[in-house]
Amino acid sequence: MSSPAGWYPDPGGSSKLRYWDGRTWSAALSDTPDAPPPPGGFAPGQVADPVEYAQAYGTTGGYTDTGRGKSWVWAVIGVVALLIIALVAWLAIRSFTGGGGDPGDPNRPRATNTAPICPPGDQSHSAAPPQRGDGWVRAGNLAYRDPQGPWSSPQPEFRVPFSRAALTQQVMVQENYEPGASWVASLTIGELLAGDGFYSPEDGAEVVVKCVVGSFYGEGTEVHRDDTRSEAITVDGHDAWVIESNLSFDIPNLEATEELLIVIIVDTGDAGAGLFYVSIPNTAMHLEDEAREAISTLKVG
Repeated sequence: MSSPAGWYPDPGGSSKLRYWDGRTWSAALSDTPDAPPPPGGFAPGQVADPVEYAQAYGTTGGYTDTGRGKSWVWAVIGVVALLIIALVAWLAIRSFTGGGGDPGDPNRPRATNTAPICPPGDQSHSAAPPQRGDGWVRAGNLAYRDPQGPWSSPQPEFRVPFSRAALTQQVMVQENYEPGASWVASLTIGELLAGDGFYSPEDGAEVVVKCVVGSFYGEGTEVHRDDTRSEAITVDGHDAWVIESNLSFDIPNLEATEELLIVIIVDTGDAGAGLFYVSIPNTAMHLEDEAREAISTLKVG
């Protein structure tokens, strides 16, 4: 039986309370448990019922929705939330070495050589989805028109650990800049696995950007992030969030020193989301127009 709706300690790790509507977590946060219920919003389908957290971690006693029992339940949930946060952090560190960093002022460049947030994914759902051969590239409920031209045919992409059935299209930019390694421009689409950190398109976009910056450029590489856009948009009538950023780095033997990064998270309904990710090196900026044309064709369904 699901716990009653109410404000509970945020399983995402903030110091605030997050609203549980009896089925899913809301995107809303509050400083007080007496705040009114928020309107509905995109929520993570894999975050468990707060009382199930307590039961799963071996706490004793039963749950009763009475005034006398609430203080005990709050204490148990608080302890369990801390355990969950520690477990998620350990999994992230185990998957991608490094620690967290202060995001600082969003309007100035930020530097990192770590992977502060890279949620572990479920690779049992990593198989590429079948395409219909109608000129559209699809993953989950999100699709865009195939730009063709210099872009490769859609190929499975496994570097996005928290996305299901991701596909990528690439253009070779610098082949074998070091033995066995080449640099490409890419378009990537995937179905977002709603889990820790994905409470809204805005939250999801920030999680994805931090993971990309922290893990896609090689261990020990310092990447400077300078956001030029971070705002709510709509995609085919659905709520979405876009982050555009100029990333700069210095990698031995690599001609590219910067990349245009565009991440779009689309609320596709049913507590799910779609991911669209663009990476264009500064040595191949002629591909930007084609990437933006692909973005303009994004659709849900």
